[in-house]
Amino acid sequence: MKDNISCDTSCRRPPVPAHPAPQVAGPMLSGVAPRSTVGSMTPDELRERILRREDPQTDFKQAIGANLDLAKDLVCFANGDGGQIVVGVAKDRTVVGVPDPDALLLRVDDVAFHSCSPPVTVAPEIVDLDGKNVVVLNVAKGDQRPYSTRDGQYYVRSGARCRSASREELLRLFRATHTLFSTGCR
Repeated sequence: MKDNISCDTSCRRPPVPAHPAPQVAGPMLSGVAPRSTVGSMTPDELRERILRREDPQTDFKQAIGANLDLAKDLVCFANGDGGQIVVGVAKDRTVVGVPDPDALLLRVDDVAFHSCSPPVTVAPEIVDLDGKNVVVLNVAKGDQRPYSTRDGQYYVRSGARCRSASREELLRLFRATHTLFSTGCR
């Protein structure tokens, strides 16, 4: 069945809300969804994730560094297939915990909204692991790709690391987004 879609010669993108609603119940502050009990990671699932080491969908952080570094990590996952930033776990997989998870979540919200363009949606979870709070930042594959940091840099995930996107990768991301929003326009 062919859709009869009428569009002008410019074939513009339809308006997209600044913050697409994540699949998490409850109110949302900027780009960070509230903590949810639906689909939350259990301590055993987190232990298993830590044992598997870092991979293209998992990044361990002992602590969050500079805001621009956090924006870079968020953009990497949003431009790829999504993933999890696990805060409170060192690179050697030692659980160190996060002393003030609420302050961290406010900071993540601020960075996701003000330092990523377009804003990145993050669904955080706080998991108690042996009396230590570990924050899991779930970043979905972005539906408004490509994403960049506020300084105009584009990043992609490559294996277990984040790197600058190549020209070809950027073209592929732009084409994928254009195709998504221009189907039916001829």
